[in-house]
Amino acid sequence: MIGLLLERRWVCTHLCCMGALCASGASISRLIPVVDTQKCNLCGKCKMDCLIRIPIKDYVRNNYGLVTNSECLICGRCIRGCKPKAMKFKFIWNRKNYIQKHRLPENHLWNDPQ
Repeated sequence: MIGLLLERRWVCTHLCCMGALCASGASISRLIPVVDTQKCNLCGKCKMDCLIRIPIKDYVRNNYGLVTNSECLICGRCIRGCKPKAMKFKFIWNRKNYIQKHRLPENHLWNDPQ
């Protein structure tokens, strides 16, 4: 009962067999949405277009643009709605290598228009 109140879509990921299958497959999936951190202006439109409301800005800041959320449905609404065309689906075979290759400089600061 507490899970239902505290965690959004808890039933989908823990009780629904399709949700559990999607969640387990997300960690090994190679086709994922990727944000070009140089093009992204952090407008938040992608989150508003997303059916699940995945906080994509967090993945831009903390995961170098790899949207690795287990709830992502790969529907493409975030990509279609991105005005600067900063998002694409990509096959990422090794996530750790991708992150190492795309690290931003330590002094890079985001201007987040909250």
